[in-house]
Amino acid sequence: FFLVLSIGITLSIIGSFLGLLIGLILTTILISFFNGDLGANLVFQSVSSLKFDWVLLLNFVVLGIIVGTISSILPAVKTAKVLPSEIFKINQQVSNYFGFSPKIFILLILFSIFFLFLPPYKDIYIFSYLSIGVILVSFIYSIPKFSELFMRLVLSKKNLICRKKIWSWLAIYRLKNSLEETGHMLSPVVASFALTISIVIMVTSFKTSVVSWLDKLLIADVYGSIKQDQGYTNIDKKLREKISNIDGIKKIEFSKSFPLSLDASKVDIDLVVRKLEHKQRDAKLPLIGKRLTIKKINSYYENSENKIVIYLSESMRNVYKLKLNNQLQLPLPGGLYADTIVGGFYRDYSRQHGSIVILEKDFEKIAGRADMSSMALWLKEGSEANKVTDSIKNLDESLKLIEFTNSKKIRDISIKIFDQTFLVAYLLGFIALFISIFSMLCNLISQMKVRQEEFSIQNQLGVKKYELMLQTGFENSLICFQGVLWGTIAGIGISLVLVYFINPQSFNWTMDYQIPFNYIFFMGFTIILASFFIS
Repeated sequence: FFLVLSIGITLSIIGSFLGLLIGLILTTILISFFNGDLGANLVFQSVSSLKFDWVLLLNFVVLGIIVGTISSILPAVKTAKVLPSEIFKINQQVSNYFGFSPKIFILLILFSIFFLFLPPYKDIYIFSYLSIGVILVSFIYSIPKFSELFMRLVLSKKNLICRKKIWSWLAIYRLKNSLEETGHMLSPVVASFALTISIVIMVTSFKTSVVSWLDKLLIADVYGSIKQDQGYTNIDKKLREKISNIDGIKKIEFSKSFPLSLDASKVDIDLVVRKLEHKQRDAKLPLIGKRLTIKKINSYYENSENKIVIYLSESMRNVYKLKLNNQLQLPLPGGLYADTIVGGFYRDYSRQHGSIVILEKDFEKIAGRADMSSMALWLKEGSEANKVTDSIKNLDESLKLIEFTNSKKIRDISIKIFDQTFLVAYLLGFIALFISIFSMLCNLISQMKVRQEEFSIQNQLGVKKYELMLQTGFENSLICFQGVLWGTIAGIGISLVLVYFINPQSFNWTMDYQIPFNYIFFMGFTIILASFFIS
């Protein structure tokens, strides 16, 4: 027992310190080449020098040693219980010490679902992350049963190539009779591939949702607004009429946004004043979920002069726990207040802390006037955007500060920022794939040493060298195929938690679930192919 335990502790110490050293080297490389900017200055602010928190780093080292020690206890106990007489028995079946039965697997999955609906602890949804851990553990510990079922399915086919070629026949039955070894090789593949898949699905779902949101939002040709750090400009009705009459403008819509405080303990939200009608809301707002019917909205306006209907971003809904048809009092500039009713919810990825859309005519009715600060321009065919924007700036001194950008540029910049922000996620996915291939290589090296006598006997019985290579390559490919398949299922399960629970809980917005099948197939095929050739 102490012999096996001491080996585990020694390897844990070596591995933890090596991990610390490699981590510091990687960090130095990232700072040198990327200046610490792996997230469009959203994740890391420009870093110029490497700073160490040795207490934190040593805590990670200790954690690695503790985990390695605990992991060594089970095999140490198992080894100590084996009787000498059993070691020499031929074909002695050894029970797998970490295998889960299907019933326990289902029970763990149910527990992981239960965790998703538990309340947060100190505003942190720790149970959602615990749910991911339970899903991963349940899939890893079910590998022996899954592998056994997989091998039965393979062997049940009578006319498979494995029954016609010696190398495939040997590979299949070798795997069938060494399920415990297969489990050890599959575990890192399943874990790393599952995490990779979950990250890829989450990022793809988010990007697809952002692109769809931008396509619905950026419908005009040119957008103009003034930067907040330069102050505000007010475009009154007379100025708006002059702008509308400029040659080359087919259609123009004005808007305005300003910060609003509903709760001193929360970050300010943005009130957006837009020219739209309730019957146009689906075309002009990226609405999600249920919304008040037009008939219901009309009844509110008819029965009460003071009630107006507004639309909230989903971040606003989640932060302030608001529902459809709820009443909300909005404080407006000048000490005014507006009694409003929630008419629906929309997506707004640009304002994480929340925003409200109010109709221009409603805002004007309460505030007395509705001066605007932004505009969206639709140009006539053949009109040049630069000439039109220059004409607008020349109308009034206050309009010279307005910056104009075409919708394509806004879209391209937004997607570029998104890709830079999630560069870290792509990097983690790449590292997870590297772990899969590297762990397979380490296992194969150890397997080849253990199986030298087996290969020598096969060679004496007439199995040729190239057939031995095909056999080991086929074995590794089958093992890796199982790991990719089981890891993909686990990854999809984890991604569901990320997309539908952790993201809304952390960022207060939702996204459309999207699985990039082509990308997943490419990654899986790459790992399987690599496992064949590294053998």
